[in-house]
Amino acid sequence: WGQDQVLPTANNTPSSRAIGGLLTENIKITSISMYLRGKGKVRMGIYTGGSLENPTSAALLWDAGTVTVDGENWYTINYTGDVIHVNAGTNIWLAWKNDGIFYYYSTNPNDAGDFQTDFGRNQNNFDANPDTPFPDIYDAKGIFANFWYSIYISYDMGTPMPPTPDFEADTLTGDAPLTVRFTDKSMNNPTTWAWDFDNDGNVDSNQQNPEYTYYSAATYSVKLIAGNANGDQEKLIPNYITVNESLADRPTITNVQGIATHNEQISITGFNFGNKNQAAPLKWDDFENGKVGAIIENGWGTEATFSSQLPKYSEDEVRADSQGRQSAFIDHTDGNYRDLLKLEPNTVGLDRFDKLFVSGWIYHDTIGSPASRNYKMLGLRTLTQKDGNEYTYPQFRFDLQPVSDAAVVNFERYIDKKAVKIDYVGNADFYPGEWYRVDLWVDVGTVDQLDSYAVLKRNINQVWGEMIDPIVDSETNQSYPLWSSSDPLAPFSHLYFSHFYSADSKIAPDVKPGDSIAEAKIYWDDIYVDNTRARVEICNNNIFAFADHCEVQIPSDWSDSAISVQVNQGTFADGQSAYLFVID
Repeated sequence: WGQDQVLPTANNTPSSRAIGGLLTENIKITSISMYLRGKGKVRMGIYTGGSLENPTSAALLWDAGTVTVDGENWYTINYTGDVIHVNAGTNIWLAWKNDGIFYYYSTNPNDAGDFQTDFGRNQNNFDANPDTPFPDIYDAKGIFANFWYSIYISYDMGTPMPPTPDFEADTLTGDAPLTVRFTDKSMNNPTTWAWDFDNDGNVDSNQQNPEYTYYSAATYSVKLIAGNANGDQEKLIPNYITVNESLADRPTITNVQGIATHNEQISITGFNFGNKNQAAPLKWDDFENGKVGAIIENGWGTEATFSSQLPKYSEDEVRADSQGRQSAFIDHTDGNYRDLLKLEPNTVGLDRFDKLFVSGWIYHDTIGSPASRNYKMLGLRTLTQKDGNEYTYPQFRFDLQPVSDAAVVNFERYIDKKAVKIDYVGNADFYPGEWYRVDLWVDVGTVDQLDSYAVLKRNINQVWGEMIDPIVDSETNQSYPLWSSSDPLAPFSHLYFSHFYSADSKIAPDVKPGDSIAEAKIYWDDIYVDNTRARVEICNNNIFAFADHCEVQIPSDWSDSAISVQVNQGTFADGQSAYLFVID
């Protein structure tokens, strides 16, 4: 494992050092030894991994501890723990560090005599104190040199081992149908192979290097079980292959007829638009149909606690250059209160929120600093919400918690009467004093399956936070699905907008009603709610992923080949170019 190299001038600097090589057989480590002459302490250890060209990422396998050197001899530390097996094909490193001047015996026949351990001079990246344990990762720049040292590990030939499975694919993503060739990279002489290309529990091939075609758009986990006479082992790579919908299956627009002007009708023809059970969204409101100052009705529910200020129609804040002249105003400026605007399932004809798409424009006008930490911009309340004072079923809450000019966004789900944070995004931009769009998509998926998902976005493409199965309780380390069969069949009682509790101030949790605390005025406009993401948008970029301003359109008829929509011009100016998208 070493080569000749001229030794530097002897030096008394404490040193840390290692040499390494590539194992060609399985081994079982029994001891580590050095032949030394001198006085002091030496710590010995073994690392594995990294590469011979770049060993600094090697991971600690065994910190053998220290020996006290007193005279010329072999100094050995025997391994007394569970058996350490190291497989063939592994890079292994013998490491040591010392605090004194020692002499080692060279195994190089070209060397004469013995030499001082001056190896670490000006090259130590970690503590050379032998009483200090080795670091988990051997990050020691410049100390791997090509000497011949008398440091050894003793080992038995490893017990016969089953294969260590490994594989690679020639492509990881593409459109359906996607054909992928898999190459076996397993070690320890496998003789059998069992491939599961979609991790559904069924063996799809027993070939060593198979080829497989994926026909459906999805993300697939791939598993290989490799075996021989000594047993078998498996390797699973989660979310390894991503198959997109075929270009031929995506919505294609062939013609648009009509005048692109606010409230006018346009007709879109093409194919692969998909089918909606109901063309119109479950709820659309631009808040233009109510009297300024009146309590919002039109199918909405309103609620106020500790306050008489129910949500009202307002013209105080409207989007600049908007076609509309009113918005929904939720007033949080009169003390210890909670006001909200809400949609109940029976008001929109939705029996069950197993899929929910929400889009709306929001404006925050915060007064005082900081704003309440208990500001839930959006929330889904459970049908059976409480057992006494405790929550029993999921309550998805999308909290926007302002802290000065920034905010945090977190999602919560109640499990066993306890809130479990699912995602927590620190220092998200808060954007007070401006209108911006918020989009929410929730897919409950199949109960007891890890396929639930939720995402909250700002201005179409900026992800604020996500909920992805499974969730883990950080206190108990238990995993839970986002949605389970123990939850009610009709899980949500309502969708609410802008719960704000001023008494729950971030800096003054013990404030009393009447105290001077944070206040806010919150406005909503152009709220669109549906149980599918299928919709029509106009945007300011011909690539949807690059758009930062889009306005959702209001469909009145929808088939796989034709859609009619009422134009919602929003804040697009007359004469401005816009690009129309059909989303399936």
